[in-house]
Amino acid sequence: MIGVVLTISDLHPSVDPLTGAVHDDSFGFGLTAADGCALETALRLAEATSTPLEVVAIAPDAAGNVLGEVAAFGVATTRIEVSALVVDERALAAQVAGLLAGATLVLTGWTDTGALPAFLAHELGAAQGLGLLTLEARGERLVGVRRLDGGWREELDLPTPSVCSMEGGSLRLRRAPLSGALSPSPVRVIPGPAEPTGVGSPRPFRPSARPLPAPAGSQHERLLALTGAMEEHEPPVAMGPLPPVEGAGELLGFLARQGYLS
Repeated sequence: MIGVVLTISDLHPSVDPLTGAVHDDSFGFGLTAADGCALETALRLAEATSTPLEVVAIAPDAAGNVLGEVAAFGVATTRIEVSALVVDERALAAQVAGLLAGATLVLTGWTDTGALPAFLAHELGAAQGLGLLTLEARGERLVGVRRLDGGWREELDLPTPSVCSMEGGSLRLRRAPLSGALSPSPVRVIPGPAEPTGVGSPRPFRPSARPLPAPAGSQHERLLALTGAMEEHEPPVAMGPLPPVEGAGELLGFLARQGYLS
């Protein structure tokens, strides 16, 4: 059996600028690019190996439309009902492991913390492949490709059972057939962990790194471009303390000389 673990949440929540409260909208729920890549990879592997597929979705009630799209692929789907954005991932992994106890391969999307796939691999006694771009069956082997720094790629020979997390962008989820959309598979709903964990201090969003083209030119030219050694710079000037009117005039003059003001 191949298992897929999806984490469905509001992709575009609204935040109150005064109180900081987060408000979800049922129309904003959807699969992330990483979750879509994991589901598409699982569908391809299930078709290639004639293996049954099961989906476990961690989602609130408002994600019903997304679950309908997943169930339209004709796969057995179970929704673990959660009401908070942050839950006890260790307890959640134990619950998911009970649902996917016989799986030889479990695919998930790439999460910010990466804790859920790690806990799930521990509960299943499985190997773990992190941040895979692709995963395919080559005979009796499972081979995953992972991106490394510097434009390198790494191939992993994965044993079974394995828990693999996929990066988004390498595969897009196919559209479900019309017959499946008209008669989707039933979705089983079970309650999730009751007590959420504590939420830490807020921090800015840091997206995952993406491959970029290598800089052009020789090492000397790249070093000059990075340091700006051959470019003209206006020397720093220490001013002050100045009265507010004169300070504002100096600031406006600097912005005009830099081309920000006409």
